[in-house]
Amino acid sequence: MAQDIPVPLPVKGIFAQASTAEVSGQIAAELLNWRSNVAELELRRPMEIIGDKTALQRIPFEFGAEPTYIELSTSAAQCRGAFMPRSFDGQAMVAYISGQALIADGKADPFRFDGANFSVSQFDMGGVDVDPAGFDGVIAHHDRPYFWRSNGELEFFYGDVGAVQGALTRYPLGRLGNITGTLVCMVSLSIDAGDNANDALAIITSTGEIVVFEGLDPGDPDTWSLVSRVKVAPPLSRFGFARVGSDVWMMSVSGIVSIGQSLSQGALALVSEFAAPISELILADVGKGSADWQLHMQADGGGVIVNRVRRDPKTLEYSAIQYIYNTAAKGWETANYPARRWHNSGRQTQFTTIAGTGVSASRLAVLGGAEGEIITARWVTGWIRIGRNAHLKSLTPHILGRGPVQVKITVLSDHLTDAAHVAAGTQVFTLRPDNVADAGGYCVMNDTIPIGADGDTFQLQFEVSAAWAKITSLQAGV
Repeated sequence: MAQDIPVPLPVKGIFAQASTAEVSGQIAAELLNWRSNVAELELRRPMEIIGDKTALQRIPFEFGAEPTYIELSTSAAQCRGAFMPRSFDGQAMVAYISGQALIADGKADPFRFDGANFSVSQFDMGGVDVDPAGFDGVIAHHDRPYFWRSNGELEFFYGDVGAVQGALTRYPLGRLGNITGTLVCMVSLSIDAGDNANDALAIITSTGEIVVFEGLDPGDPDTWSLVSRVKVAPPLSRFGFARVGSDVWMMSVSGIVSIGQSLSQGALALVSEFAAPISELILADVGKGSADWQLHMQADGGGVIVNRVRRDPKTLEYSAIQYIYNTAAKGWETANYPARRWHNSGRQTQFTTIAGTGVSASRLAVLGGAEGEIITARWVTGWIRIGRNAHLKSLTPHILGRGPVQVKITVLSDHLTDAAHVAAGTQVFTLRPDNVADAGGYCVMNDTIPIGADGDTFQLQFEVSAAWAKITSLQAGV
């Protein structure tokens, strides 16, 4: 005889410490390629290749009737039939102003695209001995262009309202005193939690200095003022910033920082509630060495993506992983899309792969994944305490998928996680449609699986490989 008890699904995402702790079943120690819809677990959204071109970087251009991408390769920029020969390295930044995309990458003069043609922007530096070709950062703030050099002096240059070329004015940050490092990024920030004329400009340096200005014109002391200045952990990347509502999140060497919270809490913003469950995993990843980090807000507001790309120094192969904050579930998940850089086009979230192909990952696969793509997902629970000298007799998972679906279930007890116990506690099943001729048809798993494990605490591990699948419930016979 056994009593069937429900095992909660990890609909609230990952909590890093769950790998060794006894925690709520609604959080997981690992959650790779699973998405929570608050009630069930479903395989991550599938990939769909769009177009037949490769590029190092794609920059959305949404002016006009049809949104498109400016594609930057190692030898040219292309969009809507326009072509400009030039070398790129995939690190360009863009600002949208006067219906045009203004692009800077530090390799040559900034240039722009107006929807039909590419043009090099000619800037007058006003006698300052700075070459505009060195500008590798650009932002549009209150309809003005702002430029900087991430390896230059602590200064920025700003233009007139709506200007895509012409005169630039230098603004040295050294006048503030004790500002250290180099300028990494500039972002617009709403310090009053609204999108209005009170939006401020936050300047972040390589040493973690955040300097916030408010006003419309840096050249007018009556309308331009220093609002705040704080120091937090140094940023990881100039692409490691994302606008989240009225706030801006930043990837730092100590985890994810809320710049908005930093203005009032300083370094305490490092332990924000939203980041705490995943911080240990991200910090461990940061400690593995140099990588390209990006922070990206999904187009539909459904999540924030922390993307990491790293090249193995021995094999020279690239690998990528995503830490994804699910705003509906208010929890974290991970995925392994081969993404180099994420971007939004309209209501779609897409990315450019490490190989350079354009991919859409925003379409929810109601009837299954992209043709040919088999997704392997992994869910590992925390340690579940059932009772003293308990006997786990069986598991009954309820899994729906498109066949064939391979399911691997591992049950461990009493924190014994060595290879021998993993091998002894693992069972593998393959689900297929009832009609053998119905390749890719639906199949269901709701059988009771004998386990026969003894102990005080248990950990369950589920791996599912399929084009599409979801777990609707799980019962344990105790």
